[in-house]
Amino acid sequence: MSFSFCDPSVRDTVVMLGGQFFSLPYHSLYETLETGVCQTSRSLNGKSILQFCLENRQVAKDFSTGMTGLAVEAIPLLAKLGEYGKFEVVCDIGGSAAI
Repeated sequence: MSFSFCDPSVRDTVVMLGGQFFSLPYHSLYETLETGVCQTSRSLNGKSILQFCLENRQVAKDFSTGMTGLAVEAIPLLAKLGEYGKFEVVCDIGGSAAI
């Protein structure tokens, strides 16, 4: 497993999934399921996920690089699933790394 961390996309994805962006909201998952209303802000000191990321730049960076890591692995697989011949341009308008 440690050898796979040599691949930056794997490392970045693991850091994201184990970091605050994903772990803290799980602390309020029970209340969310119980009430039917998102309780994430309870785990983030009253902040929305966006506010939390804006105030915690490392969390935002870890999320961004982690999502890019997922994309690097998934895009080639997803590209093989479709027939895109009738289109002049195919693009993904999400993400922050422009890959």
